[in-house]
Amino acid sequence: MNNMEKLISGYVKYLQDIKNLSPKSIKSYTPVIEEMIECCGFKTIDDIQNSNIIQLQNWLNSKKNEKLSNQSINRRIASCKSFYSYLVAYRIIDFNASKELKQLPIQAKKYNADINKVKEIRNFMKSKYNNKPSFKNLRDTLMIDIMLCCGLRNMELRSLNMDSIDEYGRFQVKQKGNTIKECNLNSSTLELYQKYLSKRLKIKAKDNNALFISSYKTRITESGLEKVITTLCQDMGINHLTPHSFRHMCCSSLVQNNVPIEKVAKILGHSSTRVTFSTYYHQSEDDRKDIVESNPIFN
Repeated sequence: MNNMEKLISGYVKYLQDIKNLSPKSIKSYTPVIEEMIECCGFKTIDDIQNSNIIQLQNWLNSKKNEKLSNQSINRRIASCKSFYSYLVAYRIIDFNASKELKQLPIQAKKYNADINKVKEIRNFMKSKYNNKPSFKNLRDTLMIDIMLCCGLRNMELRSLNMDSIDEYGRFQVKQKGNTIKECNLNSSTLELYQKYLSKRLKIKAKDNNALFISSYKTRITESGLEKVITTLCQDMGINHLTPHSFRHMCCSSLVQNNVPIEKVAKILGHSSTRVTFSTYYHQSEDDRKDIVESNPIFN
């Protein structure tokens, strides 16, 4: 293993252990760093120490010439800044050449959920369970309900444990960057959760702390959750959805119901309001409960 490979290996360990990023996120960072090192001709740590913004900008410009989108360029900028910040923080180098790199403007995607279509998804899942009240169908219905209710990311949903949600439907999830988001289930989803929990308690799993388990009695995986949604789309004959689609649906439905945008930001756990939101708002437990109860998907 050469010096650059050791450097990248140390960075990956930092992303895993300190930044607590998912394997999927880490997988997106490392090829970018390898690309930067190759394009800039870095062979040693001294090369990185003595690097400058012109070298980094030339690398990014070469990507622009390949017709990469601004969004793709911005991901490279973010990865580059993260890598240099790690090197400076751990005193591997003492000069951060990436500091002056600026994100490129992008046009925010506007996502407007069709509330009736979202309700159709919920009704379809409930009908599927009522027609065949299996543990799997109940689990799938609850997972989708929680994503729609709280706008959870894939990893946040799968990380829920048996004792995560209290009797009032309150719980916390650890987000990207190790921040904590406060969540509330609405009464409809809480009732579904209690029904699921009573059945889950009777099952001895290999990971007995996991709330959502697969047919193998292990914590449901990223691909396992995606498969649930793919099957749903196929059964309903609708376009492909991902777990993140349900997060968009949650956000869009609340905005359409005139929930103040800063409160929606808190429900989703956004750390920055730069793209969609503009005001940080301190939200009480009662606020969160009222907001999730008002979601038109459940009314």
